[in-house]
Amino acid sequence: MEKTNAVFELMPLWHITIPSKSAFRFHWFSSLAWVQALNHKIRGWIELLISNRTLKWFPPLGRNRRSVFFVFGFLSASFFAISGRTFAQVDPTATSTPLPTVNLGSAGNYAVLAGSTITNTGPTTLCGSLGLSPGTSVTGSPVLSCGGVMDVDDPAAITAKQDLSNAYNDASTRMGAVTFTAIYDIGGQTLPPGLYNEPSSLGITGSVTLDGQGNPNAVFIFQVGSTLITATGSTVILINGATAANVFWQVGSSCTLGVSSVFQGTIMANQSITLDSGATLIGRALAEVAAVTFDANSIENPVPPTATDTATDTATNTATDTASSTATDTS
Repeated sequence: MEKTNAVFELMPLWHITIPSKSAFRFHWFSSLAWVQALNHKIRGWIELLISNRTLKWFPPLGRNRRSVFFVFGFLSASFFAISGRTFAQVDPTATSTPLPTVNLGSAGNYAVLAGSTITNTGPTTLCGSLGLSPGTSVTGSPVLSCGGVMDVDDPAAITAKQDLSNAYNDASTRMGAVTFTAIYDIGGQTLPPGLYNEPSSLGITGSVTLDGQGNPNAVFIFQVGSTLITATGSTVILINGATAANVFWQVGSSCTLGVSSVFQGTIMANQSITLDSGATLIGRALAEVAAVTFDANSIENPVPPTATDTATDTATNTATDTASSTATDTS
């Protein structure tokens, strides 16, 4: 009698809501609430069967226990296959509503911008400007070209850091992203323009291709909850009009570009950015709080400082230096 009571208690576990055919057809991968509900009920079923030692009882199917085991196994396997990969291969020909770009403000003038320190080892070249604030330590200064200047905890750098924070918050709070599986590697894929979210860590092994689909203004935004790490020799490839100026990587903690890797786009990391030996960045390395570290790298700002930007920075620095010198001489 005890077994019978336990078995009848299992019946409500089947009371789940399956979406309509049309909803099922179009939202199989985008809305998994019903699958999660099914998993919850199946797990509850298992626990109840084990706790009551009634695994051999499956009314009202009676003798068809093999069928029940088959159905149960199929449903369980289906759930784990789907829930473990909430992001299937993206259709590279898919189109979506164009995204507005991320406004970097004056932070866009910098190939490198850091919060605490900037450290360089070996012959590193920057096509663009270098900024640091509130830190003041720049060790092993890289070679600046393309009209770039160095701003260390001056008004230009302070403003750029404020603009970086605004841009970071904009990118991180965008809604409606395609969500990757936790700790996901996008190597080997071709992605259309859009907003992508990785709630944990994102990796790139081999190459990932970003397809602009013929639109030179196509925007790609990647929201990464924790770390962004690229493998040795990995590459980010841009095709069909995609440009590094319109690719943004918002990183919740730190970013590391692997040895001899080639990366494209603006990295906005909350903490640190490290470029391993020989890594190339066509974009920007912008770290809000911590350090940017180089090791014989090449960094090219996709939009180098204009003559106006350079003149403004030079004028600001000159005015600041003059005022400081005058104040010192007067005292």
